[in-house]
Amino acid sequence: MIDTRRLKLLLGGTGVFLILILCIVFSGRGHIKFTVNEPGLTVEYGQVYDAGSVKAVYKYPLFSFIKKKVNCKVDGNVGDELGEYTLVYTAKKGKREESQAVTVSVVDTVAPVIELTKKPDSYTSPNAVYEEEGFTAYANHDGDITERVDFEEKDDEKN
Repeated sequence: MIDTRRLKLLLGGTGVFLILILCIVFSGRGHIKFTVNEPGLTVEYGQVYDAGSVKAVYKYPLFSFIKKKVNCKVDGNVGDELGEYTLVYTAKKGKREESQAVTVSVVDTVAPVIELTKKPDSYTSPNAVYEEEGFTAYANHDGDITERVDFEEKDDEKN
C-alpha cells in the first residue's frame, strides 16, 4: 500500500508541474521587441548601411526572461544621397506580427580637402612674398569644389 504522505507529495508535485505548463501554454500572447544596435542610425555618405543593426526578439508574457530571436524583414532602402530614409522592420512569430519604423540619416561629416599645387623646383626666398601656384579642393559629397573656394589678396598677402 502507498504511503499517503508520498501520494500527497507526488500529486502535489504533478499539480504544480501541470499548472506551470498551463501557464506557459495559456499565458496569452507575448510581444516582439525591437532593439537598435547603433545609436542615432547615421551613415556616412558613400558608406553602406547595415540593415542588420536592428534586431527583434519575442518575449513570453509570464516569463519575460525567456527571449527568442526573430528574423526581421526590411521594407525600404537607404539611398546614396544625403537625407533621411525610413525603413520598416517587420518581425513575425507564429500569428504574432509587429513592425517598427526606423529613420536612417545619410550625412557628410568629412571636411573638404584643399591641396596646394607646387611646381617642381619652386622656391620662395626668405622675406619674399609668397606667390600662390594654385590649388585644388575636393569634398566627399560635392566632388571637385575648386571653383567654389574664395581666394583673396590683402596687402601683398594672399588669404
